[in-house]
Amino acid sequence: MASAERSRASHGSSPSSAVAYNLELFGGRFHGDPWFALAWGGFPLLTGYFAVAGRIRLEAVLAAVFATLSSHAQRLLSTPVRTVRRRTASVSGTIVYRDGREEPLDAESLMRVPEAALKALAAAVVCLAVALVVLHAS
Repeated sequence: MASAERSRASHGSSPSSAVAYNLELFGGRFHGDPWFALAWGGFPLLTGYFAVAGRIRLEAVLAAVFATLSSHAQRLLSTPVRTVRRRTASVSGTIVYRDGREEPLDAESLMRVPEAALKALAAAVVCLAVALVVLHAS
Protein backbone atom coordinates (compact mmCIF):
# COMPACT_ATOMS: atom_id res chain seq x y z
CA MET A 1 0.00 0.00 0.00
CA ALA A 2 1.39 3.41 -0.96
CA SER A 3 2.12 5.95 1.75
CA ALA A 4 -0.67 8.33 0.65
CA GLU A 5 -3.19 5.48 0.54
CA ARG A 6 -2.05 4.28 3.97
CA SER A 7 -2.44 7.82 5.36
CA ARG A 8 -5.98 8.15 3.99
CA ALA A 9 -6.93 4.69 5.28
CA SER A 10 -5.46 5.35 8.72
CA HIS A 11 -7.49 8.48 9.21
CA GLY A 12 -10.73 6.78 8.23
CA SER A 13 -13.71 8.69 9.58
CA SER A 14 -11.72 10.70 12.10
CA PRO A 15 -12.76 14.15 10.81
CA SER A 16 -16.44 13.20 10.63
CA SER A 17 -16.45 11.53 14.05
CA ALA A 18 -14.63 14.52 15.56
CA VAL A 19 -17.21 16.89 14.08
CA ALA A 20 -20.11 14.68 15.24
CA TYR A 21 -18.62 14.48 18.75
CA ASN A 22 -17.79 18.18 19.15
CA LEU A 23 -21.03 19.53 17.64
CA GLU A 24 -23.14 16.89 19.40
CA LEU A 25 -24.73 15.89 16.09
CA PHE A 26 -27.31 13.11 15.80
CA GLY A 27 -28.92 14.06 19.09
CA GLY A 28 -25.63 13.88 20.94
CA ARG A 29 -25.27 10.13 20.28
CA PHE A 30 -21.55 10.58 19.60
CA HIS A 31 -21.02 12.76 22.68
CA GLY A 32 -20.77 10.20 25.45
CA ASP A 33 -18.29 8.21 27.47
CA PRO A 34 -17.96 5.22 25.07
CA TRP A 35 -17.37 7.47 22.04
CA PHE A 36 -14.92 9.59 24.01
CA ALA A 37 -12.97 6.46 24.96
CA LEU A 38 -12.84 5.25 21.36
CA ALA A 39 -12.12 8.66 19.82
CA TRP A 40 -9.36 9.62 22.27
CA GLY A 41 -8.08 6.15 23.19
CA GLY A 42 -8.31 3.22 20.81
CA PHE A 43 -8.82 4.95 17.46
CA PRO A 44 -5.73 7.21 17.59
CA LEU A 45 -3.59 4.29 18.74
CA LEU A 46 -4.75 2.08 15.88
CA THR A 47 -4.42 4.80 13.25
CA GLY A 48 -0.94 5.70 14.48
CA TYR A 49 0.10 2.06 14.48
CA PHE A 50 -1.30 1.53 11.00
CA ALA A 51 0.42 4.67 9.68
CA VAL A 52 3.77 3.32 10.88
CA ALA A 53 3.38 -0.44 10.35
CA GLY A 54 1.07 -0.54 7.35
CA ARG A 55 -1.05 -3.24 8.98
CA ILE A 56 -2.89 -4.01 12.19
CA ARG A 57 -1.56 -6.83 14.36
CA LEU A 58 -3.02 -8.44 17.47
CA GLU A 59 -0.76 -6.46 19.83
CA ALA A 60 -2.04 -3.23 18.29
CA VAL A 61 -5.64 -4.28 18.89
CA LEU A 62 -4.83 -5.22 22.49
CA ALA A 63 -3.05 -1.89 23.00
CA ALA A 64 -6.09 -0.11 21.53
CA VAL A 65 -8.34 -1.95 23.99
CA PHE A 66 -6.05 -0.78 26.80
CA ALA A 67 -6.15 2.80 25.49
CA THR A 68 -9.94 2.69 25.16
CA LEU A 69 -10.47 1.28 28.64
CA SER A 70 -7.99 3.65 30.30
CA SER A 71 -9.64 6.61 28.52
CA HIS A 72 -13.02 5.34 29.71
CA ALA A 73 -11.75 5.01 33.29
CA GLN A 74 -10.35 8.54 33.12
CA ARG A 75 -13.69 9.85 31.91
CA LEU A 76 -15.65 7.98 34.60
CA LEU A 77 -13.39 9.42 37.31
CA SER A 78 -13.12 12.96 35.97
CA THR A 79 -16.76 13.66 35.09
CA PRO A 80 -18.09 13.79 38.69
CA VAL A 81 -15.09 15.89 39.79
CA ARG A 82 -15.65 18.30 36.90
CA THR A 83 -19.34 18.52 37.81
CA VAL A 84 -18.56 19.39 41.44
CA ARG A 85 -15.88 21.88 40.42
CA ARG A 86 -17.82 23.66 37.64
CA ARG A 87 -21.52 23.31 38.35
CA THR A 88 -22.02 22.82 42.07
CA ALA A 89 -22.72 25.83 44.28
CA SER A 90 -22.44 23.95 47.55
CA VAL A 91 -22.29 20.49 49.07
CA SER A 92 -23.33 19.68 52.60
CA GLY A 93 -24.06 16.67 54.66
CA THR A 94 -22.61 14.05 56.93
CA ILE A 95 -21.61 10.46 56.41
CA VAL A 96 -22.63 8.43 59.47
CA TYR A 97 -20.82 5.10 59.75
CA ARG A 98 -22.23 2.02 61.41
CA ASP A 99 -19.73 2.35 64.27
CA GLY A 100 -21.10 5.83 65.04
CA ARG A 101 -18.27 7.85 63.48
CA GLU A 102 -19.28 10.86 61.45
CA GLU A 103 -17.49 12.53 58.59
CA PRO A 104 -18.50 15.84 57.05
CA LEU A 105 -19.44 15.68 53.40
CA ASP A 106 -18.26 18.61 51.29
CA ALA A 107 -17.02 19.31 47.77
CA GLU A 108 -13.42 18.46 48.68
CA SER A 109 -14.40 15.07 50.12
CA LEU A 110 -16.33 14.22 46.94
CA MET A 111 -13.32 15.03 44.73
CA ARG A 112 -10.45 13.63 46.84
CA VAL A 113 -10.63 9.93 45.92
CA PRO A 114 -11.39 10.30 42.19
CA GLU A 115 -8.57 12.84 41.83
CA ALA A 116 -6.13 10.50 43.58
CA ALA A 117 -7.26 7.66 41.32
CA LEU A 118 -6.74 9.85 38.23
CA LYS A 119 -3.19 10.64 39.35
CA ALA A 120 -2.49 6.94 39.94
CA LEU A 121 -3.95 6.05 36.53
CA ALA A 122 -1.79 8.69 34.83
CA ALA A 123 1.32 7.41 36.58
CA ALA A 124 0.48 3.81 35.65
CA VAL A 125 0.10 4.71 31.97
CA VAL A 126 3.43 6.56 31.98
CA CYS A 127 5.15 3.58 33.64
CA LEU A 128 3.67 1.23 31.04
CA ALA A 129 4.86 3.51 28.23
CA VAL A 130 8.39 3.62 29.67
CA ALA A 131 8.39 -0.17 30.10
CA LEU A 132 7.38 -0.63 26.45
CA VAL A 133 10.11 1.74 25.26
CA VAL A 134 12.70 -0.15 27.33
CA LEU A 135 11.39 -3.48 26.01
CA HIS A 136 11.52 -2.25 22.41
CA ALA A 137 15.04 -0.83 22.86
CA SER A 138 16.46 -4.06 24.29
